[in-house]
Amino acid sequence: MCDEYVQEFKKVARGSSYERRPLIKEFKRGLSGAIRRKLAKAEKPPTTIGEWQERAVRLDKNQSITNGHLLICDWCFRILKGSKNVKFRQ
Repeated sequence: MCDEYVQEFKKVARGSSYERRPLIKEFKRGLSGAIRRKLAKAEKPPTTIGEWQERAVRLDKNQSITNGHLLICDWCFRILKGSKNVKFRQ
């Protein structure tokens, strides 16, 4: 599911004025706390939006296979279900 979240996030992000750090902050806000913490505490944490997205997808897939759990939050599900009310914080 995280890969779908990343794709939808990219679409929403294109229509926003967010760049670099604010964009990463919004992306991280949509991740589960477990994924966010694991990536932040990694030996070499991601530093770009691309790294955050790629590594979050990889980690989610590994966790899904290992635990059978999907580690994305409710905000992500609203995006994936096509809610028109999902926006970045202003």
